[in-house]
Amino acid sequence: MPTIVHKGNTIQLTQQDFLQSGGEGSVYRKGKWCYKLYHDPARVLPKGKLDELTCLDRDEILGPRDLVLSKGKPAGFAMPYAHK
Repeated sequence: MPTIVHKGNTIQLTQQDFLQSGGEGSVYRKGKWCYKLYHDPARVLPKGKLDELTCLDRDEILGPRDLVLSKGKPAGFAMPYAHK
């Protein structure tokens, strides 16, 4: 299972954290964060685009908040977990 770095913290994702997988990547949930990890790291959102999206930091808007690293390279992004 993947090990990622989010906000300087190393996080070991497990099968219990796994939510779904699709064409672009897999999504995991750990605590109050979800992590989208791309199957192809070359498809990770560019930092400039991620920076643009993070300005939409409002509770009612879900989307990428932080870049997630794996082995020191961009692997995906973190977004808040929303539940009903």
